[in-house]
Amino acid sequence: MKLIVISNSISFKGEELIVNQLFEEGLEIYHLRKEKTSKEDYRKYIEEINPQFYHQIALHQYHELADDYGIKRFHYPEYERTKQMVVNREKEISSTSIHKLDKLEEVNPFSYVFFSPVFDSLSKIGYQGVVDERFKLTKKHGQPEVVALGGISSQNVKLIGKMGFDGAAVLGALWNNPSNAVNAFKLLQKQLETNEFQ
Repeated sequence: MKLIVISNSISFKGEELIVNQLFEEGLEIYHLRKEKTSKEDYRKYIEEINPQFYHQIALHQYHELADDYGIKRFHYPEYERTKQMVVNREKEISSTSIHKLDKLEEVNPFSYVFFSPVFDSLSKIGYQGVVDERFKLTKKHGQPEVVALGGISSQNVKLIGKMGFDGAAVLGALWNNPSNAVNAFKLLQKQLETNEFQ
């Protein structure tokens, strides 16, 4: 099951060092989302990450920088989905976001999609989850992988597998306390590696 980390939306000192540590601990995919960052600062951020991990970064902004770093992962927010249909990058791994499961019919071209908020958000106050513990995801053949997002922590991550999701994406569980981000990530990994959710 995928365990994806999404960056804090606002940069902070030492963040890139933590990201490198997460990769060294086995992070597979890192979504770089910095909505209010300039292209130059976005570029500087990428260059602070060890180049051996560039292929594991998914860009949310400034997709045009990808070729400079050999990046093949691209995220398209809901309002930019049509761009993905016209951009033809060889061997692109693309993702998008949905907030209603009936939208799965519209996102077949994507490699995977984030569905949120599953649980009450840890990073957005008042952003309430839309499923309960009895929820079971059903997908049609050929639909993309669905990654749960929203309120996921070491206390509830095992439920994600039981619910039928293909992965979990975390944000607040790490970045609400950056000094503990690596330990929080390792605990999430440990919870998933036990396979008790299956």
